[in-house]
This record gives sequence, structure tokens and C-alpha cells, in this order.
Amino acid sequence: MSHPYAVPTETTFYRKVQVGKTHKYVAVRQYDQEFNDSWPKGDHLMQCYPGGKMIKFNVNANHAAMLAAGRVAHEAITSSINSHNSIQTSRPPMTVAEKAAWANLVKVWGNSAKQLQYPCASDVATAAVNVMVKQAAYFMENKMCKAAYDEFEATCRLVLNKRETT
Repeated sequence: MSHPYAVPTETTFYRKVQVGKTHKYVAVRQYDQEFNDSWPKGDHLMQCYPGGKMIKFNVNANHAAMLAAGRVAHEAITSSINSHNSIQTSRPPMTVAEKAAWANLVKVWGNSAKQLQYPCASDVATAAVNVMVKQAAYFMENKMCKAAYDEFEATCRLVLNKRETT
């Protein structure tokens, strides 16, 4: 038997839209408290974005910012990896003739020319991390993000000070 003042576990949110000369209500979101209450003990990260959502369970709280930044910067990271993982020579072309020959090789061979050489995984990872650093710098331009980061940093200093004194 449910409690008389129990909050419904599912709530549907509607948006009023105009259809011709009339209005109708269209369901746009579903909230389920039972789902949220069913999560296991621990720290979890949930992020919603157009077309989907990401839920990570039992996240190390120290990694939450990196996971969130990774999801936010996913498109930029993918673009960076693609641009840094493109066909290239083992050494930069030195002459105008070499540059022209390389361009012609790529034009003639197409995708099979990409088998000549790939950058190492470390270079690709560095490119991805650089994109995340740029994304973080962009977020720090926002006053709310900067204030949240300053609070996080102050908390970390307090934790470190407590560890050093015990």
C-alpha cells in the first residue's frame, strides 16, 4: 500500500505547440523517480545531450570532470583525431616537385595511399588531450564554470591539507 502523500514515480512533461489555429500538448520528457532511486551506492555521472545520454556508474569522483569534458568535447576530439590521423609522409616534402608528387599520389591512389604511414598512437592521444585542454580553457571563460572550478580546487586543497596533518 502506497503512502497517501507519495510522489508519483513517473512524471510526463508536455510542451504546448500551435497546430494551425489550435494548440495541442506534446509529451517531451519522462521523469522516473524509481529509476533514479534504483541506482547503486556510489558516485555516478549522467549527461544528457541531443540524441542521447551517457550514464557512468561508480565513477571515481576525481575522474568525473574528465569524463564530462570528454563527452562534451567528443565531437572536437573525434575531429582532431581524424585530422591528426591523416595520410602523411615519413618526412615532410622538401621541394615543390616532391609536394606535387605527394599530392598526385594521394589523388591517384585514394584511400590505399593511407597505408603508407600513420602517426603513432601517442601523437593522436596528445592531439585529443590538447582538444580537451582547449575545451576546459573555453569553459573557464564562463563565470559559473570558473566559480565551480575554484570551489573544487579549494576543496581539493583542504583535503590535501587534512591528509598532510594526519
